[in-house]
Amino acid sequence: MATSTLLMLDDSAAPATVGDPLPRRRLLGRRMALEPIAADAFNSLEPGSFAANLFRQTCVDDDAFLYMPAGPFPDVASYAAAMRPWTTEVGRQMYLVRDRETGRIAGHIAFLNLRAAERSVEIGMIWVAPAFRRQAVAIEATYLLLAYAIETLGYVRVEWKCHHLNVPSQRTALSIGFTYEGTFRKHMFFKGMVRHSMWYSIIDDDWPQLSETLVKRIQGLEPLVIV
Repeated sequence: MATSTLLMLDDSAAPATVGDPLPRRRLLGRRMALEPIAADAFNSLEPGSFAANLFRQTCVDDDAFLYMPAGPFPDVASYAAAMRPWTTEVGRQMYLVRDRETGRIAGHIAFLNLRAAERSVEIGMIWVAPAFRRQAVAIEATYLLLAYAIETLGYVRVEWKCHHLNVPSQRTALSIGFTYEGTFRKHMFFKGMVRHSMWYSIIDDDWPQLSETLVKRIQGLEPLVIV
């Protein structure tokens, strides 16, 4: 698989481990960097800690967790307890999205539901900071994970799933180039409601043409600005 023209790998912070299905690499793109969040990042709850700062930014409104099984969170302790498995459990890896120009947090994104034997993984847990919204942050961050999964790690299928009421997520998936595969009816129950899960995917056969389209699109984006 050809190497992406917009993805650079940085192993300086945490060198990749041989045989690791999701090596903890920092992924560098045109406007942003995706930094794997350390397993102990949510251990300290003190003011000024990583957990406290991210809680303060992500929990400014309840809508951020509207279609997620967990949240909203009343305090940093409950938030950290929900986020910790995303950095410690096998088959998941959460990334912080940073603006490369300013170092400001622009959001987070994650790999989940890793099935190494089938060379399949899902992208989800996407949140964009209010100051960086409407600047295609989710599109560029998703592109970096797609390129890493398919080109570097050799995965052949990347999935995207969302709540049937989450129309923005459905639109984003199609905008990126995911193919709608169908709906799992009554797939989940949480927060007093039923979730029908919309399934989307990109496979390795799609990637050469889709990657070229996404690269051109990202190269045409304006630099990130804080609004």
